Amino acid sequence: MGEASTRQKLGYEDFPFRSKLSFVPLINHWKKKIGGGDAGEMVLARSILKRLDKALEFLAPIENYDDLRQHEDLTELMLAGIFPSASRDYQLGMATKPFDPQGFYLTPTFRRQLAKEKMSFYLNRDIQIVQSATVIRACCMILNQFYGQQLRLAEPVVISVRWGGAALERHYKAELNTNFVEIKKLKPLRSISRADINHLISNISDVDLWLQHIPPTHFEFHGLVIANLVDVTADESLSRLKRMLLDRDAVVEPKSIVRLEEQLRNYFRLPDLRLGLSAIDYPADHSGLKHYKIRHSLLTKKINKLFSNKSRGSIYEEACIRRMPVVVEDLKRLPVQTRLERNLMKSGLRSVLVVPLYKKDRSVIGLLELGSAQPYVLNSFSINQMRDIIPLFRTALRRSRQEIDNEIEAIIRDHYTAIHPSMEWRFIGASFRLMELRQKVGEEEAVIEPIVFRELYPLYGQADIVGSSTIRNNAIQADFLENLELVLEVLHLTRERINFPLADNFLETVQEEINYLRSGIATDVEFRTLDFIKNDVHPLFDQIRGRDATINEALDRYFAELDPMMKTIYRQRRSYEESVAIINDTVSDFLEFEELRTQQMLPHYFAKKKTDGVEYEIYIGQSILQRGKFSEVHLSNLRLWQLIAMCEITRKLHALKPKLPIPLETAQLILVHNTPLSIRFRLDEKQFDVDGDYNIRYALLKKRIDKALIDGRSERLTQVGKVAIVYANEREYIEYSKYLKYLLKKGYISEDIENLKLGKMQGVRGLKAIRITVLIQT
Repeated sequence: MGEASTRQKLGYEDFPFRSKLSFVPLINHWKKKIGGGDAGEMVLARSILKRLDKALEFLAPIENYDDLRQHEDLTELMLAGIFPSASRDYQLGMATKPFDPQGFYLTPTFRRQLAKEKMSFYLNRDIQIVQSATVIRACCMILNQFYGQQLRLAEPVVISVRWGGAALERHYKAELNTNFVEIKKLKPLRSISRADINHLISNISDVDLWLQHIPPTHFEFHGLVIANLVDVTADESLSRLKRMLLDRDAVVEPKSIVRLEEQLRNYFRLPDLRLGLSAIDYPADHSGLKHYKIRHSLLTKKINKLFSNKSRGSIYEEACIRRMPVVVEDLKRLPVQTRLERNLMKSGLRSVLVVPLYKKDRSVIGLLELGSAQPYVLNSFSINQMRDIIPLFRTALRRSRQEIDNEIEAIIRDHYTAIHPSMEWRFIGASFRLMELRQKVGEEEAVIEPIVFRELYPLYGQADIVGSSTIRNNAIQADFLENLELVLEVLHLTRERINFPLADNFLETVQEEINYLRSGIATDVEFRTLDFIKNDVHPLFDQIRGRDATINEALDRYFAELDPMMKTIYRQRRSYEESVAIINDTVSDFLEFEELRTQQMLPHYFAKKKTDGVEYEIYIGQSILQRGKFSEVHLSNLRLWQLIAMCEITRKLHALKPKLPIPLETAQLILVHNTPLSIRFRLDEKQFDVDGDYNIRYALLKKRIDKALIDGRSERLTQVGKVAIVYANEREYIEYSKYLKYLLKKGYISEDIENLKLGKMQGVRGLKAIRITVLIQT
C-alpha cells in the first residue's frame, strides 16, 4: 500500500500543520538520564551521547529517512529504552515523525510480520471524523504548551487489520506517545481568551473555527512519535457485538446473524465458529406460536422442533432444565446421543456450546448456540468468555420478541378486541401469519384469516331482575311527579307575589303533565318530561329570579332538591340503578371467581354481559384447546358446575335483598343445547357470534326464553327463588335429572321439581323446562 493511500486512510491527508523528524527531544531525554536515571539508564545514556559526538546530523531536523541508514545502530540504541528488548519480541511498534504514518523505525516483530504477510486495514471511525480529530489533537497540543491548558487529547483510534489471506480480523488500538514532540513557534502568539477557549471546546468538530484561532502557519511540530499497536480484538469484538445487537432486526434477519457470527469468530479466534440463535418458550406455552421467525438454530434445516419425545435428554433440554450453559467438547464422545446431537455431527460439528437465555422469572425465552468442526476448541473456558456476551443476546432477543408482541397486539387491537385468554393462542397465530403475509405481499393485499371455532358445546345462563321494566318505570314516575309538584309550589308563589302572566299559563301546563304521568308511563314519557322541565320550566325560573326575595328563596330550595348532574329530581331512579348495580356486581364477581376455578377443569370461552341482571355464555370443545383433549366428561362436569353456581347465585341474591335501596329480586335460567355449533369472530362487530344458518336457532332461543310462558297459562317460566332449565329432547332431560338428584342430596334444592311445557314463541316451539326451587340457608 502506497504512502499516500496510508496517509488518507489514517486521516493525515491534507493535514495543515508542518512537521519535521527531530531527535533533539529524545536526545534531551537521554541527557537527563546521565545524572538522574537508574544504573542501566545511565550506562545507556552515556553510550548514546558518546556516539552522538560522531553523528552531529542528529542534532538538526532530518528531512530524508535515507540519511538514517548509515546510523541504524545509533537509532536503535536511542530507541532501546523506549522499546525495551523484552517486549520487542512481540510488540508491534514504530517510530514516526509527528502526524505522519510512515515509520522510520519498526520493531523487529512488526518488520517480520510485514515482510511475511500483506497488511490490509481500516479504521473504526468515519475518515472525516478521524481527519478532524487529528487536526484538533494538534491544536490541543499547542494550547497545552503555549496557553497553559491541560486539555485531554482524543482517545486512541482502533485499527482493524487482516494479515494476508487470514479469515479473521485483528483489532489494534494505536497508542501514541508524544512526549518527544516539541512545537516550534514560527510567529508571535495570538491572544486567545478564556472565553475563546471555552468556545473552541464547545465546538470540537468545527475545524475551521479552531484554525482561525490557531493558524497552521504559526507553528511547526518537531520530534518523533512512538506508536504501539495493542491487540484489543476481544474488547473491540465485544464492543461491536453490543452495537450490532442494538439494531432493531439484530436477531431477526439472517444477514444480521452472519455479521454477529463474524464478530464471535474474531472474539474466540475460531475461523470456523458457527452461531445459532432461536426464540423458544420453556416451559412451552402459546407464545411459541409467534416467535418462529427468530429461528436461526444450528439445526433449523434438519429439525423442526428442538423439544419433542424423540429428543428427550438432549443437551438443549439439559440447558433449559438447568438454566445453565452446556458445553460438549466432543460430540463423538457423548455417551448418550439423541437425534439432535446426531444431526449436529451430520452438520460437521464436533464441539458445541448451548446457552439458555432466560428472563428474571427464569422462564427460557431463547437458545444461543456455538459450534465448531474442531473438537475441544469449545470448552469450560469458553463459558467464561461468554459471560459478557450472554446478557447482550438476551437483551436483544427480549427486545425483538417484545417488538413482535407489540405488532401482534396492534393487529389484535385493529382487527379484534379484548380476547378471552383461552382463545388468545388462536388470535396470536392469525395475527402473526398476517404480519408475515404483509411482509410478503404488502399491507394492502394481506387479508387476515377468519377466526372460527367449530364443534363447540354452548352453556347459557342468566340471572334476570324480575319486573325490572315496571320497577324502573315506577321510579321514573315517582321522580318526575315529585319534581313537577315542586314546580307547582314555585309557580303558585309566583302568582301570589308578582304579576307574571306566563307563570299563570305554566300552572295549567304543569298540571296537565302531572295528570299525564299519573295515568301511566308511555314509551316517550321520560324524554318528554325531562325536556319540558329543562327546556321550558327552568328557563322560566331564570326569568322570574331576582324579581322578589321570597320567590328567590323558593327557587333556591327548589334547585337544592335537584340532582346536580341530572338537573331533575333523581331519587327513586338512583335507588333503582344502585340496586341493579349491586346485584350485577355481586353476580358478576361470583362468576369471575368461579371462572378462574373452572378454567382449571379445561380451558373454555366465557363471556358475560350486564343489563337488568347478568347473562353469560360458555363454549367448550376440542377446537378451543391449544393442547389437551376434550371429552364429554368435561361437558358434564361444567354443566353440573353451572347448576350449582346458579343455586349459589340465588342464595347470595336472597341474602342481599334486605341491603338494597330497592328490594329487587331475580330469577335464574339455564338453556341446554346438546348439539355442537360453530362460532365466528365478527370483525365488524369485534365479537363472537354463532356461525351458520342452523346455529342461528340457538341465538334466537337465547333472546326469547326469558319471556317464555308455561303452556296454557299466563305464568312466566322464570320465578323468584327458582332456577329454570330449558331443554329440547329426552336425552337432555335424563342427563339433567341425574344432576338434580345430586343437588337434592347436597341440599341445594327442595323436592319441589316441576316438569313444564313451554308455550309457543315467535320462531320457537316444542321446548320444555325443569323448574327447581333453591333451598335458602338460614
